Amino acid sequence: VRPGFLAMYRPVGAQAPSFTCGQTGRLPGGWGEISDGPANYENDQECEWIIGSSGGSGVTLNFETFALETGWDNLYIDTCDDEACSSPQPVDGSPFTGSAVPSFRFFETDFLRIKLVTDESIVDAGFKLSYTAGPITDCE
Repeated sequence: VRPGFLAMYRPVGAQAPSFTCGQTGRLPGGWGEISDGPANYENDQECEWIIGSSGGSGVTLNFETFALETGWDNLYIDTCDDEACSSPQPVDGSPFTGSAVPSFRFFETDFLRIKLVTDESIVDAGFKLSYTAGPITDCE
């Protein structure tokens, strides 16, 4: 067995549903984009999104941009067993901060929570990611 690859696709011409800090909460399955907004994020901000996968089939994240004030502004990513995320489990590397763009990741989970928390001073460009929620199909 050798390492393979994972590909994400979208229907040609389809516009991804996009969600920003003003549009938090449970996101639809399938695919979409999440960001802090079109400009720099704001001070004292807390935004939370929950992505649900059908039957625990998993969620894939692909970060396009990432720039948060190092050590003070953080993006938390947790796997969850329920939509309320009552027992969150941080993923490896969480919380994410600074300017290193997190790598493409697949999470085998029912729900994934993404939470942006910023402090009272200094802002940066923020983040943008695309997600897919659904099964990964093996090639044979």
